[in-house]
Formats: sequence, structure tokens, C-alpha cells
Amino acid sequence: MKALNLLNVLLFIGIQHFIFCQKTITTLKYEEGTYYEGEVEKNIPNGKGTMHWANGSIYTGFWINNMKNGEGSMSWADGSSYVGTWVENKMHGKGIMIWPNGTRYEGDWVNNYRHGNGTQTWQSGEKYIGSFLNDQQSGEGEMFWSNGSFYKGTFLNGKMHGLGKFIDKNGGVQEGNWANNVLVP
Repeated sequence: MKALNLLNVLLFIGIQHFIFCQKTITTLKYEEGTYYEGEVEKNIPNGKGTMHWANGSIYTGFWINNMKNGEGSMSWADGSSYVGTWVENKMHGKGIMIWPNGTRYEGDWVNNYRHGNGTQTWQSGEKYIGSFLNDQQSGEGEMFWSNGSFYKGTFLNGKMHGLGKFIDKNGGVQEGNWANNVLVP
């Protein structure tokens, strides 16, 4: 008898979940031409779907309670794009961002900022591999310039700062303590 009661309770819970938590696939229309296509729950984006903004920006991926959450890709109207992890509408986790000028960043994101380890490549051929803090090169890293120069060491706010070694395009070496891109004598 207990097994039958337990089965009835589980069946009741399952039916309630189906009735109240059921996701449907639909199109939601917003002001000025913005619309969403995908899974919804209680008439808001919840699950996998695509939002098309009136300005031409598009996000395809996962939503939780009307916010980008989980894996997704965003293409902005200005030509920028991001593929990676989102948390509460922010790039957060691993991801790849490409800007309209050809600059590309692949690495860690925290609250829409490059933060953690990553690699940034510029269209000019320059490349940085290392640590980022609050959207800037900070911590240990390596910078490769398109003319063949190279720096390995510490960065602060996007500049060589701290111990490091710079090798110029002709093989000349400067090593020591740097402050704002200048070797301290």
C-alpha cells in the first residue's frame, strides 16, 4: 500500500511540474521590432532561443528568467561578436570576442571584462598571451610585436611594469625593472 501511495505522490508531482513548468516554443514580440523566438516559460525567455533586437543585434543561446545564461553567441550591430558563457546577461567564463577592427580575444571573462588568462591578437599581427585584470593586461604575460620585438614579464594596466625582458627586432636585450613601458635605470 505504501508503494502505491508513493507512486501516486510522484505521479501528482510529475503532473504538477508538467502543468506549471512546461516550456513552449513561441515568438514574443517587443517594442520597435525586437522579438524572441524559442522556449518560454510563463511568457518569458527560458531555455534555448534567439533574441533579435531592432538595431540588428542577435543573441542565440540559453536563457534563464529572461536573462542570457549558459552557452550562447551574440552578434552586435557594430560588427562585434562573442561566443562563450553568459551569467545573468554578462560575458562570464570562457569565451571568444572579435571586434570589428579584427582584434580577437580568447580566454576568461568576469562580468563583461577580460579577467584571468587569455590571448589577444590584433589585426596588425601583434599578440599578447597572459593575465588580464579588469579588462587590461595585468600580471605575467608575453607580448609579441609585428616587427619581431618581444617582451616577457610583468604588466600593469596594459603596460610593461615590473620585472621583465624585452628583445627588440634586431636582437638587442633590455632586462630589469620596468615602469609604464620604460626600463628603470
